[in-house]
Amino acid sequence: MADRLLIVFEGGPGIGKTTLSRLLAELLERRGRKTCVVWDAVRGIAPVLSRLFGEWYRAPRELIEYMFLGYQLRRLHECVEADTDTVILDYGVEAPLAYMEADGVPYPKELEELAEAVLSGWRVVVFILEQPVAYSTDVVRWEDPRRAQGYARRLIARALSLVERLGAVAYVLPEKPSVEERALLAPKNARARRIS
Repeated sequence: MADRLLIVFEGGPGIGKTTLSRLLAELLERRGRKTCVVWDAVRGIAPVLSRLFGEWYRAPRELIEYMFLGYQLRRLHECVEADTDTVILDYGVEAPLAYMEADGVPYPKELEELAEAVLSGWRVVVFILEQPVAYSTDVVRWEDPRRAQGYARRLIARALSLVERLGAVAYVLPEKPSVEERALLAPKNARARRIS
């Protein structure tokens, strides 16, 4: 088996992580790597929460964030069990904790060690997505711009903390005119700015 690679896309809400994950997975599959994507949990839990609360984001933050964490860990487990050699995370393992911190949701401190336990044995590369200059709300981007920036800061701080603890590598993917151009930077790390 090729060396086990785990790629994390991190950054604020609605900046293209899902699209980048899909494009990179397609590229890596064409290059012969068995790839599995852990998609943004909101897409998985939103239908259930929408049935209960009208709009998913009207659910209590604690419920959203714990469901996010559970969904993400279940999907990551499925990817690992599928014997893939590359897993792409469309949000880091610690992303739910960043949201919990930003929203003042208490969580057991034992969750701090969860990412390290889950990611041990993998070569981890983190791509921090540079925030776009323009931001507007839509179906996915429900937060107002100021709240989205606050989340982005917490998410990036958590990702960099994880990089340090795991001895992983992190790069900044600059904003590009198209998400396709940005996706092409990921496998060519030389054109992304290394920050660790």
